[in-house]
Order: sequence, then structure tokens, then C-alpha cells
Amino acid sequence: MPSDDDVPVLKRSGRETNCHPHGPLGLALLILAALTAALVLLLMHRHAGPFTPPAAPTRTLWSPAPNAPYRPTPSVPARQYAR
Repeated sequence: MPSDDDVPVLKRSGRETNCHPHGPLGLALLILAALTAALVLLLMHRHAGPFTPPAAPTRTLWSPAPNAPYRPTPSVPARQYAR
């Protein structure tokens, strides 16, 4: 039976990497990953942290000048009106 020192924490097999929870480091990595995933899901559910929606803007990017006269743009060029 191999000792705990001979067993790798991360074992690569093909395209995937497996973590062995038999050692203290592998167990700590699995617990840390599970807690991180749970924290991210909780923050997403509560719309907190980086998942907070942006605040409503207090001012729009463009607004007309105050008391400016309204002049609509004609849809037909002006030269067709002149007779």
C-alpha cells in the first residue's frame, strides 16, 4: 500500500484533472472550491457584491436645453416646399 506522500494531490488523466480528497491538501482544495461556489451563488441570488445592479442614473446623457424652442426637422427637403 502506498504511503500518503506518494499519492498526488491532483491527478491528470486525459483531458480532466481529478482531485484526491484523501490527503489534507486535496480535502482543503475541495472544501475551498465548494465554499467559493456556494458564496458566488448566494451573492448572485441576493444581487450583492459584484452582482449588484447599477444605480439608476440621476441625469440622462442628453437633455434639451431649458426653454429651447421646439423646431421639428421636416421629413421632406425644404426645396420641395418652395414654389
